[in-house]
Amino acid sequence: MQNDANMSDSQFMRFQEKVQDKMKNYVDNFDKESRMKELKRRFEASKGQKKTFWGSVKSWLKLR
Repeated sequence: MQNDANMSDSQFMRFQEKVQDKMKNYVDNFDKESRMKELKRRFEASKGQKKTFWGSVKSWLKLR
């Protein structure tokens, strides 16, 4: 391992740990963002216009 970027084994292991931590944080943040986007999309899709009483009467009359 010493020939990898002129680092000792312990230096290389510390470098690897830092890189793994950064990648873990990136993946965690990506997961959170994608989960939030999915929840927002589902919330927006379920938000239909609610019919008022008058709207319900009008639609009922149009069917007749």
